[in-house]
This record gives sequence, structure tokens and C-alpha cells, in this order.
Amino acid sequence: SSGINAEYGAIKKKNLADYPYFATDIKCEEDSSGDIYTECTYSEYQYTSVPCEDRQQLALECGQEAFSVTPSLTIKTNARDRTRFKCEVDAVRYGVEFDVKSNFEAMLLTRSEEGSYHLVENLLRFRKGKFFGKVDNSDLPNRCFLCLAGIPDTSFYTFAINGDDCDYSMDYNTIATELLELD
Repeated sequence: SSGINAEYGAIKKKNLADYPYFATDIKCEEDSSGDIYTECTYSEYQYTSVPCEDRQQLALECGQEAFSVTPSLTIKTNARDRTRFKCEVDAVRYGVEFDVKSNFEAMLLTRSEEGSYHLVENLLRFRKGKFFGKVDNSDLPNRCFLCLAGIPDTSFYTFAINGDDCDYSMDYNTIATELLELD
């Protein structure tokens, strides 16, 4: 994917200026003048399947290989009814570990059996290669947890579920569909 950053003045257009990176998968005909808006095709960066890292804004290619991400969520409840959780996101690009700390953000949610979501903690702390948090269980509507991790300014996200203390069975595919429909 190729990425171009509006902040560096490479290409400017008002309706795309809201995104730090705004163009990817740019394709121009061999005889074109290179005018991206009139002679080339591109996808808005927020829809990329392979993200660029900072300082790759003018890269012609920052990733043609598959981008794989594996999330996991571990929870532990203590005797005082407080839950500690860690959300681990392993990401690989070019066959090399992708910098999760610099490129991802994560949040913790609970899900009701009816499919409604409750934000428990936004922007989890990142240390020792994982996102961490803790919460008093008396503040929670239920204990059906999921960690939602994503790359800002893109539509890329992933999630992990942990229903160890959940009163019902959480279905991964159902949750994936529900998350796509959230605003």
C-alpha cells in the first residue's frame, strides 16, 4: 500500500485533510501526469488493510504482504471483587513484529446477552508489551468482556473476548457483525 500524508504538503484536498494519511493503493496509468485526483485511482487511507507507520507518509510501498494481528484477553478477579485485565495484541507486517505500542489503541467493553455494549475503560495503559487496566466489578453491568484494539485514523480493528465469568456463551462471529454496525 502506498500512503501520502496531507500534513507534509505532498497532496492537499480539503475533504481528505481530516485524515493524517489519506491515500493508499494509488494506481496511475503509465502515461499519466501523476495528478492523483484526476488521472489516478486510490483508496482512502482509513480503509487500508495494511497500515503504514509514522515516517512512512511518502513511502511508495509500506506493505504488500499480509498483515496479521492476533489479540488475546486475560482477566483475573481478586478477593475484593476487582478485575485486572490484560489485552495482548501481536501484530506482524513484512514477517516482522509490528510496533503495537506506537500504532494501536485499545479499550475494554462489556457485552450484554442482548448485544448492547458498555465502555468500561477507554485508551488502556500500554506497558510490557500489553494493554492493562483494572476495574471494580460493582461498576459493571456484567462480566462478559471484550478488548477492542485498533489503529487510529483507519478502519482497522481487532478484538478478543473473554467470557470466563459470563452468564452466556459469547459468539465471535455475532460480535464481529455487531461491532461493524456500531457508530
